[in-house]
Amino acid sequence: MPTLMVCLDSLGYSLLTKENTPYLYNLSKKLYKARLKTLLAFTGVEFTLFTGKSPTQHNIWLEFKYTKNSIFKIYKYLPLKNSILNYLAILHQLLKKRTFITKLQNIPKSLLPYFDLSTTQNIWKTSFFQNKTFICYKWPFFVKNNKIKIDFFKKTDSQKVNKLIKNIQSNVDLYYIHLTELDKFIHLSKIDSRETINKIKQLDNLVKHLVTYFQKYYPNLNIILWSDHNQVNIESLINIQKLMPKSKDYIAFYGGTTISFWFKNNSIKERIMNILKTIKQGKILTQRDRIHYQIPEREYGDLIFLIEPKYLIYPNFYQKSKPFKAMHGYAPDKADLDGFLITNKRIPKILTLEQTYKYIKDW
Repeated sequence: MPTLMVCLDSLGYSLLTKENTPYLYNLSKKLYKARLKTLLAFTGVEFTLFTGKSPTQHNIWLEFKYTKNSIFKIYKYLPLKNSILNYLAILHQLLKKRTFITKLQNIPKSLLPYFDLSTTQNIWKTSFFQNKTFICYKWPFFVKNNKIKIDFFKKTDSQKVNKLIKNIQSNVDLYYIHLTELDKFIHLSKIDSRETINKIKQLDNLVKHLVTYFQKYYPNLNIILWSDHNQVNIESLINIQKLMPKSKDYIAFYGGTTISFWFKNNSIKERIMNILKTIKQGKILTQRDRIHYQIPEREYGDLIFLIEPKYLIYPNFYQKSKPFKAMHGYAPDKADLDGFLITNKRIPKILTLEQTYKYIKDW
């Protein structure tokens, strides 16, 4: 019996309402719905769902991690703009046969030798996809049983859905598609704006089109619809970079909600810790915090500073010219960041990402 699995990026549990998402709301009443407890993680969220392992076990948390042997190290010396370097980096990753691809974002050239991707393989290499015939569409990759094709031109969610529909086959066990437009839209428009609500309604209609089409082809279709997280509106920006000392004795990676630091000596560590303690909108994570939030060790920071919900660290290595209006990546016990899971098989009403794996792995 084939399974259709759809990731609805950033469609949080609280957004799943009769008004916003009538199709998904009614489907969740006919089938089974769980509140999906998300993680204080980024790239690691998806890998936890598909492995049943925490970030401390699979060692994927942020998109980038600290290294002394980055494939991007030569870029420090190339007299090119970041916009051009990004395309070069993507080509470089493809030539290295990496299946998790990212841009260099706005990481300063001087720091590129110290950062590489946290993973070189994408989700279809995880245990969930093994011993199945599958089609996985996670742009730019369209994968049929590990035979990879690349979409070089960016696709809308609607174009992705139509391409998946055109590739329906009789001998496929699993179809997986990742829909991302809503995530990008909320970042730029706020979670409760009229424009966002309209975008959510469009996504609801698109999912209806996809699921009903598959159900016509497969009357006994298994359904797994899931959302990785919710978002929180930004109320204030905090420029932490300007507070930091100019020194070669430490390296920092500035994300939108976290900053990771690596130190060469205790003197600079104490100096930076004292500065961070003056920032009331965030906190230095203790070792107990890191264990609680399941954050891997040194590759992601000797010290990690976490900002409170409704605040944004800006500028950061992802946003330079236009700050986001909404964000995720906060402590999930301090904000409503839960996603959801809708399936046609019985599940508990509340699930962690690690727990979810055992309910979906054999479909």
